[in-house]
Amino acid sequence: PAPRDVLVCIPRSRLKAVEEEEARVAEAVRRGHKPPTYFWTVGRLPATQPRRVYFCWDGAIRAYHDCVGMIREPDHRLLLDHVIHKIGTPIEQPSFRGWRYWEPSR
Repeated sequence: PAPRDVLVCIPRSRLKAVEEEEARVAEAVRRGHKPPTYFWTVGRLPATQPRRVYFCWDGAIRAYHDCVGMIREPDHRLLLDHVIHKIGTPIEQPSFRGWRYWEPSR
């Protein structure tokens, strides 16, 4: 099957930590350090590696990362490129747990 995009929600309780991590990575890249690969832990992995992982928080889809791999052990992780692609106009999305396949309107 062809790769599909997935959508995950950042819980309010984790949003500040995610923003702080993004700021640390941006500063490291600015200083010329090799950027790390982000990861997002999920309860189960998609059937095939997604192209992109979209993120929603505060009731809207606001950004995505390109997915560069998946790890099954010791837990299920989606590996993400460090570049954050912001979405110009956030797309309303109610919060949910886990992940779901998602296709952005083109």
